[in-house]
Amino acid sequence: MNADPIHPDELPGALARGGWVVDIRPQAERTCDGPLLGALAIERQLLADRLDPRSGTRLSWVGDPHVEWVLMCSSGTDSAGAALSLRALGLSRATSLNGGYRALRTARMLDVAGSAAHVECSVAAVFGGILPVPALTNW
Repeated sequence: MNADPIHPDELPGALARGGWVVDIRPQAERTCDGPLLGALAIERQLLADRLDPRSGTRLSWVGDPHVEWVLMCSSGTDSAGAALSLRALGLSRATSLNGGYRALRTARMLDVAGSAAHVECSVAAVFGGILPVPALTNW
């Protein structure tokens, strides 16, 4: 079961395909190093409960086991293991970000997820009540 990590320069493509970035760093690290705007923050120990479509405690809008989940930790090590765990649950497109948050910071790409389709839908829903067309199928 291979979950090859993607490199920071591949992240915009994953987001364009409808993928989601999940920041699995502990809250203390996100506070210290800064957030990744547009990422879904779920600490590692809660990933399976929140993302597995069969879980009774999953996020209400998670239903497609084929979503491209790009997991990100500080360095890429924890997220690689977490991606393998999600794949074992049947989330076949779970992967990790090579080098993690540090690699995005070095590449000056900390704004990469801020314009993802899921962020635009969230902003439109909160501030305008209108979802952009085409609306996300996972919503």
